Amino acid sequence: MKISAIIFKQYGYNMYIGVIKAKELAKALIEGKIKVDVWKPENPTGYQRTHSKTRSREYARFIAAGNISPTSILLSIRNDDINKIKYESGALYIPDDVTVYLCDGQHRSWGFVYCMNDLNALPDDFEIPVVIMLVKDAYEEAKQFVIINKTQKGVRTDLAEKFLQQAAMREGVTKIMEKVSSGSLPKAIFKDIEWRPKAVEIADILNDDIESVWYRRIKPPNVSLPTATIRQKSFTDSLKPILTHPDFKDLDASIIVKILNNYWNAIKELMPEAFRSPKEYIVQKTTGAFVFHRFFLTVAKYCKDATSGKYILRYGRIYDILSKLKDSEYLKPEAWRSSRRGIPGGKIALMGTSQKTFRTLSEILARELENRVKSLEIARARVEV
Repeated sequence: MKISAIIFKQYGYNMYIGVIKAKELAKALIEGKIKVDVWKPENPTGYQRTHSKTRSREYARFIAAGNISPTSILLSIRNDDINKIKYESGALYIPDDVTVYLCDGQHRSWGFVYCMNDLNALPDDFEIPVVIMLVKDAYEEAKQFVIINKTQKGVRTDLAEKFLQQAAMREGVTKIMEKVSSGSLPKAIFKDIEWRPKAVEIADILNDDIESVWYRRIKPPNVSLPTATIRQKSFTDSLKPILTHPDFKDLDASIIVKILNNYWNAIKELMPEAFRSPKEYIVQKTTGAFVFHRFFLTVAKYCKDATSGKYILRYGRIYDILSKLKDSEYLKPEAWRSSRRGIPGGKIALMGTSQKTFRTLSEILARELENRVKSLEIARARVEV
């Protein structure tokens, strides 16, 4: 195997950085010239898992669609095999009897195999950057593998949201969804493209609207905002039930913003203390956002016009529906008081912050509202004036 490369040193260790054609890498992997040191009971010094065919095939479709992959793959040569390699005139020569270990990039490498053999779509001139390190034994190699995979920090989810927003504006949601369906874009990254860019837009508008109860309460990524009570990602996540609902998912962000402002102003009217001191309560924190946005769908149901079936989501109509719960223990400010050092919070704060808790609380509010509306209907049915 010949790899065009340059030599570099770290603490006296010689290493090489070079390029190899993806087809050559794939063939060497198939032939066993490049190996993955997989842990097995019979190979206790192994450090990698067996590759996921699903992940590798997804990567293969990604490459076959014409996408680039600039990140390098880490290879390793161990023990006495180090003495067999030769470097001269800008090329690293690795004899056939030398085993090269694939330290980082297993799924990408197998992806090239599938792209070449199954899809017949790997170009002859597709090159991959590689780093080749020389180690005295498997332990040193495994250490690098663990360091790379345990210290590497993924993209922050709130920053990923901003990227989805840009992608939706640049390429369009429909086009991206088609690419995801065909496998040319990874589903794991773009699966929420239908609703999340709109959620980010809504959060941005509310956060900048001085008339909104959410003005400067939503913390964007990489921004210091002392008045914030909730992170952008938590807020946008909480909007999913609304933005994926059949009756609301096709509404413009500007319309959703007006509806949410009406809704949250009605909540504020029922619990003004929680909005005067938002950091002392969890109404405008993660719990409140998830619970009330899920509960909104029930409130909206009762805001429909009985004749036309049209949603009447003005402030007055929403407040009229919510006020049926004004004496509910679940809409009392003290129930939403935050826990503080040495001082337990209110009933709702003590229930926890899991998604299960959020669902339970929204369902409790929904049942209470449904029962009270039903009771009023029954009472009115007994009287005609």
